Amino acid sequence: MDCGACSQTEAAVKYSVSLSFVQKLMKRVRETGSTAAKRATGGVKRRLAEAEKLIRGAVKHNPDVTLKALCEQVEAELGLWSEESMMSRELMRLGITLKKRLSTPASGRRHG
Repeated sequence: MDCGACSQTEAAVKYSVSLSFVQKLMKRVRETGSTAAKRATGGVKRRLAEAEKLIRGAVKHNPDVTLKALCEQVEAELGLWSEESMMSRELMRLGITLKKRLSTPASGRRHG
């Protein structure tokens, strides 16, 4: 921030930012000599990442497998507990879709 000899409050008003932002930025400049943002840390590690090979194999072996059955298989074989919603997100990340057989009637449809 090039505000010359202005105070932190004046700098916050001049650049339309909060005072706490100016304080944190000035602290970063004192400590690192830079105004650059910190590097992102990467977030939460995927719990099912190590089960990828097992999941792919199970779906390839049985394309009609349910999310619940996948969760149970992963827990039985690898000891990794998961919920159906977690398994669904993992399948999306892996680009895997669960398709039902064409012979299975759609829910709520009546024939006849």
